[in-house]
Amino acid sequence: MEIAYDVFFTSVCPFHDCGAAFTLAIGGPGLPGGGISDARTIGTCYGPCPSTVKVTFDVSAVTANGPVFWTIFGTAVGTDTEVASVSIDGTITAISRPLTVTGSITNGPTASKQISQNTANATFPLGSEFTLKLQAPDASGVLQPIGSAFSLSSASVSPAIATPTLFPNNVVIEFDQGSPSASKVFRAVHLGTVTVTITPSDQSISPVTVNLTINMPSRLGNAPTTYDTTLISLGHQRGIPPSFLKADVAQESGSTFNPNAFRYELLSMDLADISGGRNWRTVVPFSLYRLATSDGLTRGANLTKADIDPREILFGIPENATYVSASQLYAAFNSTQRWYVLTNRSTQKLIDKNPNVLNFTAQTTLASSYGLLQMLYRTAVLDMGWKGSPSGQPAPHLLFDPNTALPLGSDFLRRCFEIVNPGQGTTFASPFAFSESFRKAFNQYNHASIYDVQNYGPSVLSKVANYLPAPQGPIFP
Repeated sequence: MEIAYDVFFTSVCPFHDCGAAFTLAIGGPGLPGGGISDARTIGTCYGPCPSTVKVTFDVSAVTANGPVFWTIFGTAVGTDTEVASVSIDGTITAISRPLTVTGSITNGPTASKQISQNTANATFPLGSEFTLKLQAPDASGVLQPIGSAFSLSSASVSPAIATPTLFPNNVVIEFDQGSPSASKVFRAVHLGTVTVTITPSDQSISPVTVNLTINMPSRLGNAPTTYDTTLISLGHQRGIPPSFLKADVAQESGSTFNPNAFRYELLSMDLADISGGRNWRTVVPFSLYRLATSDGLTRGANLTKADIDPREILFGIPENATYVSASQLYAAFNSTQRWYVLTNRSTQKLIDKNPNVLNFTAQTTLASSYGLLQMLYRTAVLDMGWKGSPSGQPAPHLLFDPNTALPLGSDFLRRCFEIVNPGQGTTFASPFAFSESFRKAFNQYNHASIYDVQNYGPSVLSKVANYLPAPQGPIFP
């Protein structure tokens, strides 16, 4: 590829205000092969001497500033008479390389900035996937990418994060690290600043630095935007793109983002672990919020109407109804709740063989998922160490509060990422590999497995495009 350079020459013009038109041809050790590279008319000689002239030459490389020869052919004004044809030693005093850096946000805007003093500043929103490339004009003036190596400086994460987070020392992640290319893709994972150094493979072109600022998006894609500010802040705290968090909220609580979303997990939680299995209904704090049971357990001392109400809203069972069995709910609502279809094969076989295993009092307060991210009460208490209200009362209905549900759910997703991607660090071959790591994390969040049961992980990722971070302003100031 030929690159157009603006080359400045200083010498003494031999024509001394003669009014002649002249043409410049250049060659020398500073140019490829030492020969003449170009020749063109560059102006009319009106002095004074010495003078500095500028002309653009199409050269693929200039090894150094230094001595050159240049030849001027002059023609007297108004005649065809050659005034002079002389060769003069000159010196290349400067080579201006009109480099341009281009930044583009995936599924968003693209902008370009001509480099000044080999430095540019750029801003991208938190969570965005973006591309940087260095370019220079070819002989026709069309920008062409320059193969380069990209490297990141130490990042400044701001505001600082005191709690566990993914990618704690990074503001952005570089995909396919260490591989030179014409462009490079990055992902913004924390608020803050970092510098990208772009070193062209053509050693005659000086490295360029791009000072990156990762700031708060103006919004996260489509409505509803009620929780965008919270999700953006949590995205920074957890190291999770906020669009991923918003997509999971849409998956768990519906497109309207219902903070009162509620689901009783009859088989996967109540049969398996609350009334059956470990029998958590007998252990504090579960015992404080249980429903009275047909096998002699009393009503929890701290149980309130607010904890029981979701059962009435979902199933129409009044607050004062007692000993409502899991078998009754299964018979009446399995067709809509799809408990059987969504459980594992071993549980299905157990129910097929002995339906009486469901003859226990349904613990709709303890074996349910709550709120925007459908946090299971058991997960909140046991896995996340949730203590509930400031007074230390983990009442189940408090999980409906978005100020509780979103921090708990996002932190649990962070833990799930670490479980299924041990030792991941920041090495990702591609944006696809990054998304794949979160596909596994979403699956772990939903059903404690990396596999796509009911297509959960892919379903969440398919929603991300609806909630991409919108920039506050231009990429380049």
